[in-house]
Amino acid sequence: FSRLHGATPTAIRKGESTLKTFAPLKMKIVLEGGYLLDYKIVKKEAFDIIGMSRILPYDATGSDINEFWQEMISTDYGSRHFSNYGVSLDFQGEFGNHKYKYLVAQLYDADKDYPDEMEVYTIPDLDWVVFPCVGPEPETLMRVVEQVYSEWLPTLREYDIDGRYLIEYYDDPGKYANDVRDEKYYVELWFPIRKKSEK
Repeated sequence: FSRLHGATPTAIRKGESTLKTFAPLKMKIVLEGGYLLDYKIVKKEAFDIIGMSRILPYDATGSDINEFWQEMISTDYGSRHFSNYGVSLDFQGEFGNHKYKYLVAQLYDADKDYPDEMEVYTIPDLDWVVFPCVGPEPETLMRVVEQVYSEWLPTLREYDIDGRYLIEYYDDPGKYANDVRDEKYYVELWFPIRKKSEK
């Protein structure tokens, strides 16, 4: 008692000293993650895409991209061209400082006629890490993107990400009872990768 409070019980009773009080020790454990992050690594040969584009700042949000999709879907372009790729292109400042080009796109078919304002890009032969996203959009894709950057990339040892491309593949919403809001709606997120020894 005397060692803890610096006084005897008698001194405390006489008001010659004061008691010390201690707040209880609390331990807080925060668990993050908890979602399984499935992925596969595939090699894809070069392929061509065609679509409508918009230049966006690096800090553009998912709602900015979703707004662009809705704009494209609601136009005559959207009624005539089914697009199932969202493609981000970033060629180290080609589109302006801290900006990248985003395309609402589809695979290019040389036998089809397309509006002149659509742009064609060749995606080169690359290895890709593909993350499936199953659930209502856009929140499922946004959760997987956040998880990839916060949990998967920091543990990546064997590969580097090739930051020039990022591809979102969207399944046909017409196949699902609740369109893109369906619990089983399927999207893929593609990151191009290269082995560290290939630098």
